[in-house]
Amino acid sequence: MSRTADPSECVNWYVERLEDANAKAPAVCYPTPGFTAHLDLTPGPIRAEHQAYDGRVFVVSGFNFYEVLSTGASSLRGTVSVDGNPATISSNGAAGGQLFITSGDVGYNYDLATNVLSVVLASGAAMGAYLNNVFISLDTTLSTIRLSDLDDGTTWDPTQFAQRSLAADPWVSMTIVNSEIWLLGEVTSEVWANQGLFPFPFAPIPGAFFNTGCAAPFSAAVVNSTLIWVAKNDQGDGMIVRGNGYAAERLSTHPVEFAIQGYANVSDAVTFTYQEMGHAFWVCSFVDGKRSWCFDVVSGLWHERGFWDQTTSSYEALRVMYHCQSFNGAHLVGSRLDGQTYLLSNSVATDVDGSGIRRVRVFRGLDAEQDRVAYPWLQIEMQSGVGIATGQGSDPQAMLQMSKDGGYSWGAERWEPMGKIGEYLVRTVWRRLGQARNAVFRLVVSDPVYPVALIQAIVKPIRGAS
Repeated sequence: MSRTADPSECVNWYVERLEDANAKAPAVCYPTPGFTAHLDLTPGPIRAEHQAYDGRVFVVSGFNFYEVLSTGASSLRGTVSVDGNPATISSNGAAGGQLFITSGDVGYNYDLATNVLSVVLASGAAMGAYLNNVFISLDTTLSTIRLSDLDDGTTWDPTQFAQRSLAADPWVSMTIVNSEIWLLGEVTSEVWANQGLFPFPFAPIPGAFFNTGCAAPFSAAVVNSTLIWVAKNDQGDGMIVRGNGYAAERLSTHPVEFAIQGYANVSDAVTFTYQEMGHAFWVCSFVDGKRSWCFDVVSGLWHERGFWDQTTSSYEALRVMYHCQSFNGAHLVGSRLDGQTYLLSNSVATDVDGSGIRRVRVFRGLDAEQDRVAYPWLQIEMQSGVGIATGQGSDPQAMLQMSKDGGYSWGAERWEPMGKIGEYLVRTVWRRLGQARNAVFRLVVSDPVYPVALIQAIVKPIRGAS
């Protein structure tokens, strides 16, 4: 992609379109949420999180299976097998009172009444799910699905299985969407449903076969009743798609695809989803690619999220990779590196290491038909007076750099105040920025202050400067 044509970046900000016709701007950038340390569940890394029907919360951390208690403590409930993949946890509700856990290709049943964890499938359990009163296990080696007995995750009739027959490529991922089983293959996919057949009730839905597969099995996740995943077909991979009817619809933009297709490996992508403040987010982390991409289903816009590594002065993928709703509506997320869990909150502005989240917005200057434009004055209108009482952020600053060659190289950092606590009338203004034909500006906010909102950029340019 041409940096000169489109140098835009939006990292650790998300865009909200303002719904009031009298609002000052059509849209505003709000900060992505921060993290507060919760429980350290050894040995790590976190591999799955789940809230059961009765509100109890469970986490797989390394080879340990924990229950997270409402008191803020945890209880070890057993151990599981481990491979290089995430685990999955499914619940069969009040009728069964059980959880089905897949980890290391082994299937486990957990009895919520007795707190007993037992092996129920010795192999062939890459992913699990629950639908129509039965647990479902996906065997990616044999490309089969197996069913438990009705409301009984301890019993798995060996005759209750179905093998893929509509295409030659194996199934690699399984997700329940609107009471249907979406079975994604390497390059083709299909949708199954309960057809009331005997003895195996599930079968492919006629016409629900499409020539798009899945490049990253654990990228497939449902948000707002829509399945989104990293796609692959026999022409290539790296596109993000969503289910639309019984077809895959392109969701990613060309800049997103350009970035993803530059990663050496996309199969390691893992997604979590959550809803907050009227937004529904699909957050996908490419660990090898060192990037996390987020799609906001409500606004239909993309942004990046990332952890700023201060030792290398570069972004990497988010340190958290798993999520479930926890007690009192809190968002519990888990580390991909160790056993630490965190609470995700829009009222927190610090990353998992306790430092302020580094937020970047890159935007173009004025297009003046390649005339030189002088920028004697530029204001970023933002929410002022958000400083904290003491420490970093008590006098919050915004940093601006200007590029005169379309974003390939950058000038010196220039810092301006955002307003100490209560200083609501402070204006964040830069003066005498110079002139350029292809000006690009990079705004950085890294102080741990909340809330911060970027409303608009106001400039007083001089066109045709010498």
